[in-house]
Amino acid sequence: MSLDHESADALNERLTSDVGGTEIPVPISYDIIRLFSEGLYQSPHKAVEELVANSFDAGAELVSVVVPSPTSDETASGPLWVVDDGCGMDDDGFRQLWRVADSPKAGGEEQNGRRPIGQFGIGKLAAYVLAWRLTHISKSASGEFRYASMNFRAVTGSLNDPNAEPVRVRLHEISEAEAKALLSEIEASDPIMWERLFGEGASPTWTAAALQDFRELFKKLRPGRLGWVLRTGLPLVSNFTIHLNGTELEPSKADGDVLHEVVIGTESDRAANELKLSKVLDGVEIPGIDGVIRGSAKVFRDSLTSGKSSEQGRSHGYFVRVRGRVINLDDQLFGLDAMNHSAWARFAMEIEVDGLRDHLLSSREGVRDSDPIGVLRDYMHRCFNACRVVYDRESKRTLDEIEIDSILDKNPSPFLVDALAGAIRSDVHESTGGLYYLQTPELPADAAEAWLEETDGRLRDQAFSDFEIVSDEPQGQLCTYDAQTGLLSLNKDHPVGARLVTHATNELPAKLVAASEIMTYALLRNSGLQGYIVHDFFHDRDQILRRLAGEETMDVASVIRHLQVANEDDVAMERAVGRGFEIMSLDYEPAGGKGRPDGILRARLGRGLDGSRDYTVVYDAKTSGRDAIPASKVDVQALVSFADDEKAEYSLVVGHAFEGQDDPEAALNKRIRSSVESGNRVTALLTEDLITLVKLHYRFGLTFSELRSLFEDAHTIPETRDHVRALQESLESRGELPLRELLDALEREQEDQHSRPQINAARRNSDLLVEHTPEQLQAALKAVADLLGARWIDVDDQGYVRMEQSAAEISQELRRRLADALEIELQSMISST
Repeated sequence: MSLDHESADALNERLTSDVGGTEIPVPISYDIIRLFSEGLYQSPHKAVEELVANSFDAGAELVSVVVPSPTSDETASGPLWVVDDGCGMDDDGFRQLWRVADSPKAGGEEQNGRRPIGQFGIGKLAAYVLAWRLTHISKSASGEFRYASMNFRAVTGSLNDPNAEPVRVRLHEISEAEAKALLSEIEASDPIMWERLFGEGASPTWTAAALQDFRELFKKLRPGRLGWVLRTGLPLVSNFTIHLNGTELEPSKADGDVLHEVVIGTESDRAANELKLSKVLDGVEIPGIDGVIRGSAKVFRDSLTSGKSSEQGRSHGYFVRVRGRVINLDDQLFGLDAMNHSAWARFAMEIEVDGLRDHLLSSREGVRDSDPIGVLRDYMHRCFNACRVVYDRESKRTLDEIEIDSILDKNPSPFLVDALAGAIRSDVHESTGGLYYLQTPELPADAAEAWLEETDGRLRDQAFSDFEIVSDEPQGQLCTYDAQTGLLSLNKDHPVGARLVTHATNELPAKLVAASEIMTYALLRNSGLQGYIVHDFFHDRDQILRRLAGEETMDVASVIRHLQVANEDDVAMERAVGRGFEIMSLDYEPAGGKGRPDGILRARLGRGLDGSRDYTVVYDAKTSGRDAIPASKVDVQALVSFADDEKAEYSLVVGHAFEGQDDPEAALNKRIRSSVESGNRVTALLTEDLITLVKLHYRFGLTFSELRSLFEDAHTIPETRDHVRALQESLESRGELPLRELLDALEREQEDQHSRPQINAARRNSDLLVEHTPEQLQAALKAVADLLGARWIDVDDQGYVRMEQSAAEISQELRRRLADALEIELQSMISST
């Protein structure tokens, strides 16, 4: 509720005059300086930029920034200097300098033909986040030299003391010789600036700011990034030059072949027409934003996000300038939603909106939301879309010209090169060594960029150096691309690869599939998707391709059969163990190969309702033609290393029988116990106990926490055997889950067309089901779904159920499958109640 003007005036009349009563002091703590400045400037580069912006507002033609080099103990070797030849300060100027939140620039008076950037009077607080001491040395128009030094540590003792005396800064008048002594570092660091200060043609006025006694944030300052911030964020115009450590900064600009350009306010500016904005001679006008909006939007043929410069800052996105200064350096979208990544990486819009000065937040890094700002953002988004349409059309034309039988030729299509180079760059920067199909080297940061630039040049000459069909393993990836050599290869042992090689008369189909997979991967990586999402996508896609190629899946009967008889078949054993745990709802990833475990198992929190956190298990499956596997064949330390490499909590070895397995002092058990005592979690499990776990899962539904207790509490063979037996006794004493009751309850819920059947809801409506936990019911029903398949019943991670058959039909099929596969009778579980 709000007061209108009339009611507000009436209230004022009822208030007594501001006399009498009891006086309440309203202290302002010095702590506000720390809180406010740290909130404004969270980047050391933006803090330095703020100091340079003060030089711009002072009418300077030259500003020199000198960054000290770090010493061996990460401290700075000297002050950080910001020196300019703008208007100096006399006594009143120094006093005005330390009036926080009071700025003479708010009125907008010009200096050296420039309208000021600053307006809030808080820019001097930028120094506070970087250093404890700030010193100003200045030459005024009268030729006098002065300095004042502020030690912010003097404030810390009275941060929260409302009665503290004001902190006073002493102003000193000094001679030119004394000024030279104070500024002596500048003579060597920037001779040109030194001449402006003390040379024959010295500037009549100047100011230098020195920061010392640096705070923690200063350690994050990087000269390369600072250079990008200064040359991009500030207006480097004909009468304003910035030196960084003695080197002149060139204005930042996006280079390359421009596909399309939209100049604001011209005939090419359809966005203005769509929004019915007023076009003037050199731009457009938006009601609520003063002045003319000028600039242009461009889309380039090549990406602006690659190359060494991208590590320092961006060349793409929106650059919104207010009086020449970019106000959104760290917000490339200017508050808009994420764009089409491929086109966005090639898009740059420079837009001058001086009228935003009245909409700026105090940090000058953002604007207050309002209807005019919404129109401005809509206009900018439409400019991007106009450029994107042209880029999409050009991409389609380029793609149509690509012929698969020429992918190994020299001078490949830029469409191929840009995507492949972008994917390689992403993988290298994430230090993945290649996320899926790509094989990239793991390089130190100082060597990565040189290698990437060399690789980029090679790709533009020839993306694929050669193609070959190789023999890997059936569980290996379908294809690979070696980013170092450019070799594209296809695995003929993969089910899809085997079909391609067997049924094709030449290598062209294999080359087509391999190139398609690599380029699909590259395009997804360039679309902005995170690496792990792309990896998971191709992992799932590989499983589908295997099924389509005729690779048989292991049902529960096959798993148990393989576990029982595969003592001499390494591959069958590895898959049977993984599939056995997959049946119990863990995610199974085949691994294998040198330096890797046979498989990786992941229990994801979303799969269960028991509140347990995710965990990962690496395993090796051991086989032996002998009756028992010798202890020498089990490398416990290797298992621990596998767990470290895969960031797994647990490691597991599975086999039919191990030498001395029942003797706690046998070699294997002693090694495992020693490793556990060292803080590792290693477990040895017999295949017969794994089979028991699979059967228990179908009878009772094992939860993630029950499986976790095995890896957490049992390690040697005697311990795991006892653990499995104890678990079996506990579950059997609890009684089998009433699956038929659960299926009937879900079937009743399915009759409601306005909701989906859900295990929790079904449980609440049954006195019999509430005796069991939701996670037990979900685990059991997932086991049923896994056994029967999705054409019978499906259960998702949130416990929602889709039944494709009736409860009676599912129960009947379940009885038949369990009897055939597990040789167990679960009559009480699935009989009608």
